[in-house]
Amino acid sequence: MGDATFEASAQSPEAGGAVAAANTVLTVSGADFIIEYASSHGGRGPNDAWASSELDFVALDINGWSPGAGAVVTELYQPGHQFRPDGHQLTDGNYADVIAMAEAHGASSLSATLTNALTVENQFSFVNAIAVVAV
Repeated sequence: MGDATFEASAQSPEAGGAVAAANTVLTVSGADFIIEYASSHGGRGPNDAWASSELDFVALDINGWSPGAGAVVTELYQPGHQFRPDGHQLTDGNYADVIAMAEAHGASSLSATLTNALTVENQFSFVNAIAVVAV
């Protein structure tokens, strides 16, 4: 069970010059049942743009049993709604920030995260995060 949220915002002194994009992806192996909910939102103003992407999931493995045709996957997708998430504030200039957390419980379990944040003044900002959980 887990979730990931990515948000991006951009400002430009030139009308139409701001672009923002956000995306989340899930890859699971060894699970018998996977339920995934993904939603994306975004918008653009005259001098700004914003985007957010959220992913929530539950993956279950039943010990000693596997579905004959592979994992049973239920994907719930909510396409872009044009509203800003509560509390979303555009920043002045370029800003890049990323936090990743992962949690694993059980014998011989593993939890690891990797994050990168890069910003180039008056050009672009980029962040990515990877979380690996093995139980």
